[in-house]
Amino acid sequence: MFANNIIPDDTNARYLTEKTMTDRDAELFVNRKVSRVQLARKYQAENYILVGKSYVLNCLKFDSDECKLANKNIESLMELSENIKMSEVIQAPTIYPIQKGKAVQKL
Repeated sequence: MFANNIIPDDTNARYLTEKTMTDRDAELFVNRKVSRVQLARKYQAENYILVGKSYVLNCLKFDSDECKLANKNIESLMELSENIKMSEVIQAPTIYPIQKGKAVQKL
């Protein structure tokens, strides 16, 4: 709902430089049909994080401080997404339109 208001902050320690890979390439990687190195070359993603359908691939220099920090951040994001999924199952908020273009959220 507010995604258009998000501005990347590269000074934030949790900021990840990313490139998007196709869902098909993510599937190929999961099924071991293509390697991380091959995908990094294809997307010119050395020193980036590749993001695809349900998959995040760290292409930063192995064992570097940046790589370790990115791995921690990726784990944190995955945990957050699991918590969000559970909260949606428990109680999904509903938004109802009201007058003058505003909306009210009901729990």
